[in-house]
Amino acid sequence: LGDTVSGAISVAGEQDLYSLALATDSRLHFDSLTDNATLNWTLTGPAGTVVNARSFQLSDSFDFAPPLLSLVAGSYTLMVDANADSTASYSFRFLDFAAAQVLTPGTPVSGDLTPANESDLYRFTAVAGDRFFFDVQTGISNATWRLIDPYNNTLFSNGFTTDEETLLIPRG
Repeated sequence: LGDTVSGAISVAGEQDLYSLALATDSRLHFDSLTDNATLNWTLTGPAGTVVNARSFQLSDSFDFAPPLLSLVAGSYTLMVDANADSTASYSFRFLDFAAAQVLTPGTPVSGDLTPANESDLYRFTAVAGDRFFFDVQTGISNATWRLIDPYNNTLFSNGFTTDEETLLIPRG
């Protein structure tokens, strides 16, 4: 988890397989580091198919929600393939929400997206009834930020040029 995996579909019909073992139930984010609509990924595990032929291009983009997977402990297989006769290189990583960088409300956070299509995860502690204002300090026109609660609900999903006005943390 967290490490970048790189590979290539070098001949038509090739499928690359990767193993993922989870010792405990986990909330993961598939971070597609490849902007290519011809590449797809499928994830199978103890409960069967979790994700079926999802495009790398849409896996963590602004129009896909929720951008996380709630997975039970066990062994998983990730298959990468390409549409029709396509070939392409790819990179991805699984990010664990439990390992997200902790931030302190009220303290500015800075960082960068390198490559530009990567995802960065942050977390903070809140309880129902807390109110937060999310203030963009330096916007990025083609990035998105989201707040996802412990129940996998997206509380907001905005372009990273838009503040999120005072948000009331709902009851679970």
